Amino acid sequence: MTGGESDKHFVHALKKAVSGGDVKMAKRLIKGGVDINNPSFWFDGTLLHEAVATGNESMVQLLLQAGAAVNAQDKSNRNSLHLACRHGHKLIVQRLVNANADVNAQTKDGRTCLHIAIWRGYSDIPRWLLKAGASVNRQDEDGWTPLHWAAKSDLLEVTQLLVKQGAQLNVQDKNGKTPLHESLAHVHTDVMAFLLKCGADPNIQPKVGSSLSILLGSKSCTQASVSTLLSHGYNVHRDRWLHKGTMSRTLPSNIRPLILAQQSRVEALSQLCRTALRCRLLDVSGGKDLTPLTTLLQLPQLLQQFLLYEH
Repeated sequence: MTGGESDKHFVHALKKAVSGGDVKMAKRLIKGGVDINNPSFWFDGTLLHEAVATGNESMVQLLLQAGAAVNAQDKSNRNSLHLACRHGHKLIVQRLVNANADVNAQTKDGRTCLHIAIWRGYSDIPRWLLKAGASVNRQDEDGWTPLHWAAKSDLLEVTQLLVKQGAQLNVQDKNGKTPLHESLAHVHTDVMAFLLKCGADPNIQPKVGSSLSILLGSKSCTQASVSTLLSHGYNVHRDRWLHKGTMSRTLPSNIRPLILAQQSRVEALSQLCRTALRCRLLDVSGGKDLTPLTTLLQLPQLLQQFLLYEH
């Protein structure tokens, strides 16, 4: 067997050991000098990618100790941490973070590990990633931030965490949609109410439709969810969708009275003041959560509650 053929044989043997979880054999081959960073798996992934994908913590530890490139990327620009977050391997995520994996590396479609962990519905992993320095406002190629994914997935605790960490509430994706729009589309009422309280603007209109039309487009839409939107500063008079002559044909019969009542109502001065103050506070906060700012300004409790729709 020639040197080249011998090398290929040992590389193949190591691949087999890693895929099969044979730590003892892998350790023997690595000690013999087999290249552990050879991108020879599917999509040009490395041995570390494979070990992470299979969830073998002992194998991951062995490869890291042997000098595996923790930030090596496959053809989709995924590093090993992307895979660990995708598969929900919590201990491996922590081990890779401790090995200085790049928590803000982006795949070809622009997703970070934080995007992926939230998309997959995990709650602990995003917390660890944020502690490790994950960017809370990084956008993928579609303009989605982690908050878009949390709102779509009805992950209230993750949504609260992201907002506390400085997530931009009103950032728009390529279609002009904000995280609030995603919560409306799926009628995630708790997430919707939380975002509205913190400063999400219900009057931002996407390229197609409006906040109200997005909410009504869901089969899960209820009177209560529409009332929540209307009571948190939604301006029916600025809704282009309502003024296209389609209202009578498309509004559900149980929703129409709510909209008509809102359209005929003269907004109270207190509500106008609240809207103006919230807009100003949102500017000062840089588009982030209003709650800490109302506390910092030492506003009277009743005024704080009023501004945050708690009164």
